[in-house]
Amino acid sequence: MKMCRFACWILIISLSLSISGLLTTSASSMPLGEGPVLAGCPVFPEDNIWNTPVDQLPVDPLSATYVNTIGAYYEVHADFGSGLWDGGPIGIPYTIVPGTQPRVPISFYYPDESDPGPYPIPPNAAIEGGPNGHGDRHILILDRDNCILYEVYDAHPLNNGSSWAAGSGAIYDLRANGPLRPDGWTSADAAGLPMLPGLVQYDEVAAGEITHAIRFTVPETRREYVWPARHYASDLTGSRYPPMGQRFRLKASYDITGFSPQVQIILRALKKYGMILADNGAPWYIGGSPDERWDNDMLHEMDVITGVDFEAVNTSSLMIDPDSGQVRQAGPTGSMSINSNAAFTGSAGVTVTITASPDATQMMLSNRSDFNGAAWQALAASTAWSLSAGDGLKTVYLKLRSTGGSESRVYSAQITLDTTGPLSVLHHTVPDQVMAFFCLSTDAGIGTDAFYNFRFREIGASWQSLASGTSIAVALFYNGIGGNRYEFQCQGRDTLGNLGEWSTSVLFDPLVDNPTAYIPLMIGR
Repeated sequence: MKMCRFACWILIISLSLSISGLLTTSASSMPLGEGPVLAGCPVFPEDNIWNTPVDQLPVDPLSATYVNTIGAYYEVHADFGSGLWDGGPIGIPYTIVPGTQPRVPISFYYPDESDPGPYPIPPNAAIEGGPNGHGDRHILILDRDNCILYEVYDAHPLNNGSSWAAGSGAIYDLRANGPLRPDGWTSADAAGLPMLPGLVQYDEVAAGEITHAIRFTVPETRREYVWPARHYASDLTGSRYPPMGQRFRLKASYDITGFSPQVQIILRALKKYGMILADNGAPWYIGGSPDERWDNDMLHEMDVITGVDFEAVNTSSLMIDPDSGQVRQAGPTGSMSINSNAAFTGSAGVTVTITASPDATQMMLSNRSDFNGAAWQALAASTAWSLSAGDGLKTVYLKLRSTGGSESRVYSAQITLDTTGPLSVLHHTVPDQVMAFFCLSTDAGIGTDAFYNFRFREIGASWQSLASGTSIAVALFYNGIGGNRYEFQCQGRDTLGNLGEWSTSVLFDPLVDNPTAYIPLMIGR
């Protein structure tokens, strides 16, 4: 099992001062608007996880934690360029060979997690760091006729390249989405991922668009990995450390207009396709291939971008099969509202309105975010729905599905259910010998609308309505009440029409209150 190579990333940190020198690798141009292509070979199908936009996916809940752990204010660095550094090319080179290239024996010191040889490695294959390099010494070989990718870690030629010794090796069919590496296996990279698909190439920048995610490194990772990674390279278990395979993207709000046009192409790719955590190394180092046409000063424009400008992305919704790099095709799009975007409802029965793209034919609604117990049904523009029980903020979730089975992301809408009326308290006073009642109502939900009911009765008799209305209601004259005792109550109503309970009774005893005029004045407050 290959673990973190800390010695190598200490060397990589010093690569930022390259000047000029020798080109070690060439690449064919990439057709604009298509999936990535090198030497006539697709670099995995267009529906591969490497080639899938993630700009619309949700932010990972641990995004801020990961960014702080990696280094919120560490600078982004393009770990590729032109010229030589310490005798080797700047970046990870690759070599293109024909299908007739002779296969040579290769031995691995991690044989249990390596694809066995022979490999079509020419004696003069480009090595990361150069022939005398002391770092990871990756070799990437692309068989252009069969579209097979061979990647090797820590490669050393034996007998002038007639055979090779290495740490680990992996073989990929670039025309297929899988299978991925066996679960738990490393590759030439620590995360068990291919390397070439994540490298920035000069020709794709010159063509105007990068259509794939970019490989990058961080100093410390968790003892876990997430799809499509297959291997961890750490003993750290804390949740603050990002796992291998974690996807990140440059925030959509980051302004890239001040950068050179070529750098803007890289930054647009970081926003749309993001980058995949592939190895332990220097923080925010993005991978690419060396090319003498790179302008190193221009690449250093990215040094002003720091970790705080990135966010982690949750890509779990894209996975179809954990052993395949194929992603779930983009599903229908849509939106939803509850009761025409009302903030409150007095009834659990609501109307959900749905708009959807033409390819949507089915919908699934649920009061639960995991859609437990929900079922697909025919798409309807409007449907009756029952909110979950109990007053409070309610969320309804929606998924859409096309005829071909592609599912949308999860949509949601919220509304507050308020079925409880106000709490009312009746007070009374005898100002200037005129009996007055004040009804004070409070509501924990939407609030009262200053509508009140008043009633009274002689003790032991039936209740009689005394007044109803808003704000102030003046009751009838009551002459001849005599010495009987009466009780009064009030009841408030909120703006949803919910009536509260009747207030506690207020007793009126003329022998005690003794007003000179029996004109109960009902006032709602």
